[in-house]
Amino acid sequence: MTPEQQHARKLRRLWIRSENFWTIQPRWVDALAGVDPLHFMTAKERRRFSRLPDVFTVYRGYQADAKHGLSFTLKRDVAEFYAARREHLPEGTVWERTIRKAEVFAYVDNEQGGSWGDHEIIILGSKSDKKLAHTVQG
Repeated sequence: MTPEQQHARKLRRLWIRSENFWTIQPRWVDALAGVDPLHFMTAKERRRFSRLPDVFTVYRGYQADAKHGLSFTLKRDVAEFYAARREHLPEGTVWERTIRKAEVFAYVDNEQGGSWGDHEIIILGSKSDKKLAHTVQG
């Protein structure tokens, strides 16, 4: 494995084990900008990503000021969980975006993270042509 591949795999492990990326988002964007997504994703993830259509919908569930994160999901119910998981906050929002595959940095299959099998989409930029949001009561 090359040093570049090793670096990408280390960042991937950190990504999977981390939470609240939006608090240090500029650092993550800088760190991932120099990484080849093909080294970041596993072979299984690359295959699954290749099967996605060229245009598809992703969701981001957030509360408070965490809207502008890098992490989205293919599953609305996962976004709804993140939009409502902190009871001390009054309400959350599910942001629905229609994106092009070219906007995606990586697809991460977080099945080991729980029984719901989150299929995470990492987007480093915000070039989407269609943005919709609805509020989920928290």
